[in-house]
Amino acid sequence: MGAFVIFRFGDWELDTDVFELRCAGVVRKLEPQVFKLLELLLRHHERVVSKDEILAELWRGRVVSDATLSTCVKAARQAIGDDGEAQRLIRTARGHGFRFVAAVDIAPTTNAAPAAPSPKRTALALLPFDVFSSDAELDYLADGLVEDLTTAMARIPGLLVISRASSFAYKGKRPTTRQVREELGVDCMVEGSLRVVAEQLRINVQLIDTHSGGHLWAQQFDRPMADIFRLQDDIAQAIGQVLEPAVVRESYQHVRTQVSDRNAWLLYQQASGLLAVKGWHPDTFAEAVSLLRQSVTLDPTYGPAQAYLALILALGHRIGLLQDREAARTEGLRAADAALALDDTDSTVLGFAGCALADLGHAPRAMPVLDKAIEQDPSNAQAWAARGAAQIAAGAYATGVADLRHGIKISPLDNRLAVWGSFLAIGLILDGQRDEAIDTARIACRRDTRNHIPHVVLAAALLAAGRHKEARGQVAEAYRLHPQLSATEIKCLVGRQAAEGIVGMGAGGDANR
Repeated sequence: MGAFVIFRFGDWELDTDVFELRCAGVVRKLEPQVFKLLELLLRHHERVVSKDEILAELWRGRVVSDATLSTCVKAARQAIGDDGEAQRLIRTARGHGFRFVAAVDIAPTTNAAPAAPSPKRTALALLPFDVFSSDAELDYLADGLVEDLTTAMARIPGLLVISRASSFAYKGKRPTTRQVREELGVDCMVEGSLRVVAEQLRINVQLIDTHSGGHLWAQQFDRPMADIFRLQDDIAQAIGQVLEPAVVRESYQHVRTQVSDRNAWLLYQQASGLLAVKGWHPDTFAEAVSLLRQSVTLDPTYGPAQAYLALILALGHRIGLLQDREAARTEGLRAADAALALDDTDSTVLGFAGCALADLGHAPRAMPVLDKAIEQDPSNAQAWAARGAAQIAAGAYATGVADLRHGIKISPLDNRLAVWGSFLAIGLILDGQRDEAIDTARIACRRDTRNHIPHVVLAAALLAAGRHKEARGQVAEAYRLHPQLSATEIKCLVGRQAAEGIVGMGAGGDANR
């Protein structure tokens, strides 16, 4: 669509270089086709853009329904605070097309590396599920499942999820993968169906590559029919728990394949997906740090990479997954300071940097940063979890437990739940809720079977309850998953007293480990 520029109108900016819509500096999620439409209207704001021009630019001349175009225009208006009745920004010229009528300022982008290609983000659409029944309740259930899954998938970093309004234009239809790719501009799509089989509700879900048409993942779920609406959350969570890793893995592989387009954003996204796909181990932490160092070297002004580098270094320092803990501490603090200096208004940057400061022992500095992250975006589950862990470390057990529970509740499919659940269990131990701490730690162990941290915490909870034999089994599992587990790491996780008991049980009782 031409050279990279920033279109400014009121408090809004559309940056064609980094593919972002921002309002007062805050990035707003936007579907690929909606972004293209806004860019087209802004670039030609001095005139009416015809329907044929829009179809040629967005759908390459492919015949699409008027409803599809109307849905795209409606989504564009909603994205910038406009609507079809007011038409303050996008006005309909009946019989002709559409025109952007607000004052527009156009400026070239100031990217440090303007010649670098703009990164392509993985885009996903969740289509309405087919219902093979005349039962209206099943139809409502199917729509609710897709809406819940859309919300859950939208929380995956680096993934663009098409809104329900656009995806549901296909309700009652059977579009081809090519049609969905061309009309919505997505790389992957989710299809599903519901039917009743022998008093059981059967749900089939598949993740499809829209470029090849091949299945990336598929699974079947069977649930009892009794009171199906009470089961909606359970079904959505069950589907999401297996769908989210598949989507993360596909997004991660997609980013890795763009080797010719190495830039700060791609390296940041690769690091983000790495731990979710490969697990929390010393080698994956070291690889994530390496990727993030490359990212900030390529673009030292990219705040998210600086903040995420600070977080990984701080966590590596706290739980011992990086070899040189003191070097990690020094570099982590420097990266957190750099991130906040670059952007102290973005919720993601604030959440990562605030968590890093807390893990590095700077709780008084961390708390206002995390508070601000939550004020900017109340759905930032990572900031809620980080604030909860920081409060527990400061002795405010009940408040910390409440914050961690809230973070887990609003992001029930998060790939970090094993760690968040571990910190929640620690808070419950310290608050005297031993049975609940054991249950919470067991759930955390199931969240990520490759992670040793929940087993260390579960061992501490079992020891606190006097269940030494069970605790010994969890200690053995923690050492199996992380043979280099040290007394210092254990102490950092569960405190001196619990660590003494755990270290004495592990690795042949060698308390000097």
